[in-house]
Amino acid sequence: MSHQRLSISTFLFFLVLVCRASAGPVTAQTAGTASIIGTVQDKNSENPLPGATISVDGTRFNATADRLGKFRIVDLPAGNHVVKVSYIGYNTYSIEVEAKAGETLELNTLLLPYLTQTIEVSAPILEGQEKALNEQDIALNIKNVVAADQIGNFPDPNAAEAVQRIPGITLERDQGEGRYILIRGTSPNLTSISINGQQIPSPESDTRYVALDVIPADLLEAIEVNKVLTPDMEGDAIGGAVNLVTKQAPDKTRFSLTAGGGYNNIVDNGLGTVSGTFAHRFLDSRLGLVLGGSYSKTARGSHNFEPGYNSDGTLKKLSLRYYDVTRDRWGINPSFDLQPNNTSQYYVRTIFNRFGDQEYRHQISYKPNSKASKSVIERQLKDRYEVQDIRSVSFGGRNILLNGFEFDYSGAYGFANEDEPNSMYTLWTQSGVVFDPNVSATSIDPNNIQANPLNEDINAYTLDELTNERSFTSDRNYMGALNVKSRLPIGWLKFGAKYRYETKETNAPADILSWPGTYYLSDAVDPNFHPDAFLSQYSNPGWQFSSPSWGRSLAASPDITRAIDHSADGDNYDATEKVTAGYAMLNISSESRVSVIPGFRYEYTKTEYTGNDVQFNEDGDWISTTPIKQGHNYGDVMPGINFVYRFPQNTNLRFALTRSIARPNFSDLPPKYIIDYSGPTIDKGNPDLKPTRATNFDLMAEHYFKSVGIASVGYFYKWITSPIYPFFSVQDMNGESFEVSQPMNGQKAHVQGLEAAFQRQFNFLPSFLNGFGLYTNYTYISSEALFPPSEIDGATRTASLPGQAEHVGNFALSYEKYGFSGQLAMNYHGKYLSEVSDSAANDIWFDNHFQIDLSLSQRITKNVRTFANFVNLNGEPLRSYQGENDRPTQREYYSWWGTFGIKLDF
Repeated sequence: MSHQRLSISTFLFFLVLVCRASAGPVTAQTAGTASIIGTVQDKNSENPLPGATISVDGTRFNATADRLGKFRIVDLPAGNHVVKVSYIGYNTYSIEVEAKAGETLELNTLLLPYLTQTIEVSAPILEGQEKALNEQDIALNIKNVVAADQIGNFPDPNAAEAVQRIPGITLERDQGEGRYILIRGTSPNLTSISINGQQIPSPESDTRYVALDVIPADLLEAIEVNKVLTPDMEGDAIGGAVNLVTKQAPDKTRFSLTAGGGYNNIVDNGLGTVSGTFAHRFLDSRLGLVLGGSYSKTARGSHNFEPGYNSDGTLKKLSLRYYDVTRDRWGINPSFDLQPNNTSQYYVRTIFNRFGDQEYRHQISYKPNSKASKSVIERQLKDRYEVQDIRSVSFGGRNILLNGFEFDYSGAYGFANEDEPNSMYTLWTQSGVVFDPNVSATSIDPNNIQANPLNEDINAYTLDELTNERSFTSDRNYMGALNVKSRLPIGWLKFGAKYRYETKETNAPADILSWPGTYYLSDAVDPNFHPDAFLSQYSNPGWQFSSPSWGRSLAASPDITRAIDHSADGDNYDATEKVTAGYAMLNISSESRVSVIPGFRYEYTKTEYTGNDVQFNEDGDWISTTPIKQGHNYGDVMPGINFVYRFPQNTNLRFALTRSIARPNFSDLPPKYIIDYSGPTIDKGNPDLKPTRATNFDLMAEHYFKSVGIASVGYFYKWITSPIYPFFSVQDMNGESFEVSQPMNGQKAHVQGLEAAFQRQFNFLPSFLNGFGLYTNYTYISSEALFPPSEIDGATRTASLPGQAEHVGNFALSYEKYGFSGQLAMNYHGKYLSEVSDSAANDIWFDNHFQIDLSLSQRITKNVRTFANFVNLNGEPLRSYQGENDRPTQREYYSWWGTFGIKLDF
């Protein structure tokens, strides 16, 4: 056993002894004390109220209702007490009870809404806000919550899009759908993703972060975004930690079903979706079952316009792309829990997700060159089906014993994979093209960039390349954890340990196909392909491509010969990562007003990678591929303190000072070494990369309105060391200069910002107006990063952090009355740096994004509701540019789409 692991074990053993000594004699319950258990529910709907606060007047004893509305208070001194139950949007409930020594008192509370006359049964906006705000209010750290009712109220089909409504969140999108999450101006690789508190692996080969468009939003009970960590959470989350919470069985039987269809304007085609949940409790409510499922199929598409520039500002290329995409997303989440008595609970929670993506990409690329023989036009058809799977199975339990000691333990298995089984790329080329582009070093019209080919001839295109690619990436994650919590006279102590073992591998073989004779595009044109006319102004002969079946038929021909393409060998790797962690934290509290949570976490990481040394000769031909192994170990101590002061009238002041890390992406760590003498270039991995580390300061004040709402303002600052960037250099070898690329640790960076949020249901207004509600937030962020020296002049330069938008905001106006719920939502983020290049003039930026969505629903009966959702009503495109705004590098258009259907809830 290593010194680090021995230290953790010794430390935890010492804490057990301390807690046992402080707890006194070991009995089921301390003599002269009692326990109170119960459930908190809405009086009208009998739905559980998670996050309700239960306190015993004049004492430090309190509890918080879990997601099933259940609570437990132990070791309460025997006698008469006043128990108070509070929940935002409801009257405070008080009851005097007699707690008898050695007995457990059961208390079931049905809360009456605060303004009964204005709150209707089955009001989804209001119910969702109540649950989310109560969980934020009682949290020990700074976090935001999106409850299931809120998720259903926005037109957000996947988990990423549901998160975008939270302050400080920016999304990276693909085909108009949110995919990756950026928190508080940090890139996606600084964010961790978990399901039910357990980190999930990534199906993609080059990243740790997870594309959340794989996971349907309607399978989730809630989404938690922890912007500040506590020591009992894994420490690799500098931006924040996103936790997806799956559904659990409430006390009463629940059945819901949603079905709908839709229309996507850009492809003039439809979409369909169906989801449902069944929940029931058996054996006198001791055994709970939840079975949820979701399926959707959408026809999507986009028009894409991508210029590229030479170093002198002239046009290097102009690519036009037409995407025709069909996506199907499904998931199921069977889960069980067993509560045999008042002091024990056991569970098995699962979620299985699959995301299929059939993409046809028709691309025309104009490539002017000073040498006429190298000036070409390419027409490429990409025919690719990709499937991503994410699965998670977690199990565990919680027991109360030994004078109020609380033990919880868990195990989990996560699996993710990405499979492209049979992709086909067909490339047709016309050479010797004469161009007269309208772009020069000093003149450009960003809205009208033309390559102007003067002699393009559809009959001159010949088949240049036919490539057959496969790829498969798998990522497996095994975890085990134990936590111990003990009540102390000053509050409570919690400590624990966790072990995580992860393996990841990726393999991407490809074949280059050869054929006898010459094939002309004019003989293979797809007569069924009729794209929208939007990009036709840039293409003289129009959008003509070979059909997918033509290329696949040729690939199956006996005249075809295949040669292995070794260019992907360097990207193949096997990885093993082991993380051993231990932590301890105190909660020092004073009658529910003050909570001080000091603590620390230690994580020891051990990695081992197998990469490849790949050699190509002066003609670019493959010479050899040789496996290389290398490992790297490191440890991190992460102290932290969270402070909460709860003023009267639902006002909180929060402060936190914490440490966190972000481990390098998997693709950066393999000991790969790709040398191409035809370049000459060298592409290297870096197994010795340090994790990025950060010290985080947070301050927030928040006030919760009793009539459901919040006003908050906060400040955050992150001091970041060893950020990771691509690094380019020139290396002399055997008298020849090679361009070398390798990921390296930079020096330092910082990011800071202000967050403000206001959310309120105006049910205090008279008559018709009391149905309105407002949901708005705004975040201002600034950052500065010190980048590696430029190869142009050797100077070190500064710029903003990649992924940091200066302005991020949401605005939603809702109306809910007479069974109607409607919400007009607007989401905005400013420009942000996407790719760092050798100079500011070559950096790639994503432009501002402003999107308008609309959700409408009408209750027909108590259990039946119709809905209509519209996304991107203003047709906002995705736009990026190089250096200056007038040098666009991408403009992708999606138009709008809508979904219509019915919801049943019993």
